Amino acid sequence: MTSIKTIPQITSCAQRMASCVICAIVFMWLNVSASAEEVLIVLSSQAKPYMLAAEECEARLGNAGIQIKRVLLANISVKDIQQNGYTVVAIGGRASAMLAHELPAQYRLYYCMTPRPEQIGLVKRDNTSGISTDVDLKEQIEQIKRGMQSVQRVGVLYRSSSVASSLTINAMRSGVPPAWEIVAVDFDKATTEAQGIKQLLKEDIDIVWTVPDPSVYNQLTIKALLLGSLRKGIPVFGFSHSLVRAGAAYGIGIDPKEQGRRIADLVLNQTQDVHLGAAPKIAVNLIVAERIKIKIPESFIQKSDVVYRSD
Repeated sequence: MTSIKTIPQITSCAQRMASCVICAIVFMWLNVSASAEEVLIVLSSQAKPYMLAAEECEARLGNAGIQIKRVLLANISVKDIQQNGYTVVAIGGRASAMLAHELPAQYRLYYCMTPRPEQIGLVKRDNTSGISTDVDLKEQIEQIKRGMQSVQRVGVLYRSSSVASSLTINAMRSGVPPAWEIVAVDFDKATTEAQGIKQLLKEDIDIVWTVPDPSVYNQLTIKALLLGSLRKGIPVFGFSHSLVRAGAAYGIGIDPKEQGRRIADLVLNQTQDVHLGAAPKIAVNLIVAERIKIKIPESFIQKSDVVYRSD
């Protein structure tokens, strides 16, 4: 009697176990199918920071079993992307802007190494997530204060004909502490860019605050500003580590490799509609600080990620 009663229970238990095994196999198959999806990395150019970000992204995705293809923006069309059904990672502003406007919204788009994503249509686009190169203005202000506690008058270069540049200067003016004054020089009103830089450095300012504004800064204007600031003994707060290394007293920068790793994580998690800012890295040039005779607090130096020294 006992054996007759237990047979249906064993059969039912076996059926449930078989059902669970089948569900697990289906679940695993679906995950494998998702992770086998091919990711297309589109670079704005072969600039070293973009390449570093791409390499880190590829390594992280490759370790997770994702198939990856890397191309330059000049060598790919939206039609190619649509035909192959890629998930796309755009690296750099030009690639991000083009894909934000031309790639249909049903295609997933991720971006990194990209400034001002809200101004090029990335934030409003569906199925889009990424990491900008922008460091929050409040964070920059905090780092300026930590490096030079006596700052009050801050010099800034901008161009009124550029919408992005005008928005940045307005954000600076409204975001600085009450004790600070923004002394701004408009390149569009100067006879030449060199004259605009000279005009700014003639002002009674404590520091020059630079931001990655392509309408203002290029190799020539950066060189002129750094040379002029050294002669005048006015420190420059740089927007990149290369700018600090070239002659700014201190500043912030981003790590392209970190951006590559972070964007790969967003892809792996299939994160959508999340837009993150850059994690800033602090750099100090003690050679310049000593030359222009400014004292950067030791506590600030110790917490910096990169320190350029004479020894």
